Amino acid sequence: RIKVLQKDLSTLVTNTQIACDAKMVLQRRLQGKAQAKRLAMLENDSTSSQEKADEILKGQFENFLNRKGISEDLQKALKKQQKLYSTIIHDKKAIINELVQALKFQDDNYASTLRKNTEEINVMIARMEDQIKLMTKVYREELAQIESRHRQEISILLTKDKEELERELKRLWDEELERLNERKKRLEEYKKEVHEIGQESNYVFNALDYERCSRILAHEREHKKNANSNLPLKMKKHLYMEKQEILLTTLKSIKGRITREAREIEKLKNIYIDHQKKFAKQSIALTDYTQYIEKHERIKSQVKHFAAADARRFEEVWLMIEEEVKHLAQRALAIDSVISQQLYGSPKNQTDLNLLLLSSPFRPWKTRTEIVQAEFQLVESPAESQVENLDTTGSTTEEELVFTDSGPEWEEEKLNEDMQEELRELLCNEMDFLMEAKILKLLAPLVTEEQTGVKLGSILYTLGIDEKDLPKLTDFLVRYKDQQNEQTGESHRASVASTSLDLIHPNHVLCALKSFLEQQSFRTSSAQELSRLWLAHARDSSKDAAYWNSLGNIIPEDRVKLWDSTLRTLKQYHTVLTDISELTQEQECLKDENTELRLKID
Repeated sequence: RIKVLQKDLSTLVTNTQIACDAKMVLQRRLQGKAQAKRLAMLENDSTSSQEKADEILKGQFENFLNRKGISEDLQKALKKQQKLYSTIIHDKKAIINELVQALKFQDDNYASTLRKNTEEINVMIARMEDQIKLMTKVYREELAQIESRHRQEISILLTKDKEELERELKRLWDEELERLNERKKRLEEYKKEVHEIGQESNYVFNALDYERCSRILAHEREHKKNANSNLPLKMKKHLYMEKQEILLTTLKSIKGRITREAREIEKLKNIYIDHQKKFAKQSIALTDYTQYIEKHERIKSQVKHFAAADARRFEEVWLMIEEEVKHLAQRALAIDSVISQQLYGSPKNQTDLNLLLLSSPFRPWKTRTEIVQAEFQLVESPAESQVENLDTTGSTTEEELVFTDSGPEWEEEKLNEDMQEELRELLCNEMDFLMEAKILKLLAPLVTEEQTGVKLGSILYTLGIDEKDLPKLTDFLVRYKDQQNEQTGESHRASVASTSLDLIHPNHVLCALKSFLEQQSFRTSSAQELSRLWLAHARDSSKDAAYWNSLGNIIPEDRVKLWDSTLRTLKQYHTVLTDISELTQEQECLKDENTELRLKID
């Protein structure tokens, strides 16, 4: 459809050009014919006038030769000459009238052609506007189709990416479930082994107790049988009853122990079922939490992208408008200087625009990190002084450590892996009071490495420390010990490769953690101050109105009033000049009429 419309437009343009060329050729032909006709008429007139002039001159010459003739012949010759002059004048007037008529006819034709041309131009403009509207409509439709296709492609790509992401998440979730199932199986195996070992120990203990009791009873029975063979039968019965009571009491105690063990087993089973339910709920909540985090990150990235695009667009529009307004202001100053020079004769040079304007409040767009890095030096010095003055308690120096995590210095003094493992074990051993007793009981059958990993994660979560800050914490503990040695007057420093007890005493771990948490909270507050500082510095629109007012009021009020007065005087001067031009035209017309009348009179 667009190709057909473009072809129609090209044919329309070519047709209009051909029509214009044909009209020009026709007008030239008509003008050539009229010009040839005028030339022929003028030639005929010139020949006839030449012949008559020759006759007049011939008659005058004959009269000059025959001066001695009769006066009547002279009178006849004069009359004849007058007739010839009158015929010549009549012919000239006729020719003049014909030329005037031809001129009027050409003027009428010219006016009619102008009207026709204007009408045709208007028609062509209307047709071109219709064509333009149609083309814009078609282009918009095509653009809408292209946008719809792009949107479909983008939606297809998004669906593909979502499917791939879901597949990856499903794969990761399946792997995590497999790991959890393996851990459950291992836990069940450990529980079965513990239960079997407990039952075996109970059975062995009961059997040994029963054998011991039976041996004691048999030994007593034999001993008393030998010793009391001479006692009466009643005494024997009494002793037998006492022995039976002792056996019954021992059996009752064994049964009570068995029932208590069965109750404890039931309690453990119930606890295991409750833990399974809690774990299922926590896994569901964890999946929801991961989904919410991913959604939040996507929205955050989109917001950052759109904010950056809006800021760049704002910068481009600002610079474009500022350039246009400055160009207009420069032009106004140039006009002012021209007016002052030409109209008032004052040699005023053009003033510089930069001297009259205020400083532009606009600053180039920067990212958040660039602005924060630029302003961090202003906030860092008071922050460090405030960290140093957190606790001033006289001679006690446990909480006077200044924690600096500047990048290069910290990277050069990193601890090795063995040192970090020792410090982690020290933290787990000294801070396990923050964990519940049930969790510690559940962690008891695990390996030492797994116990330290789980304990460390729980302790960090309880204290509100991120896992990324763990190397900073270990370095902080080493620096804490070094500064303690300096302040207590010790001559040596603890080397990096020393043991955990040489690095920091276990009794000082709690104080070191306290100071670390205080400094971390202070750094987070300083980061919030930096973010507020960035928001305040990113775009300050308080000076925009004054800047644009200075651009709009580049010409002062007295100069504007002077311009108004000069405009009024120029308008008056223009009206006077138009009146003079009209009077001169009337004067020229009157002069032409006077010359014509004089010619007629003559």
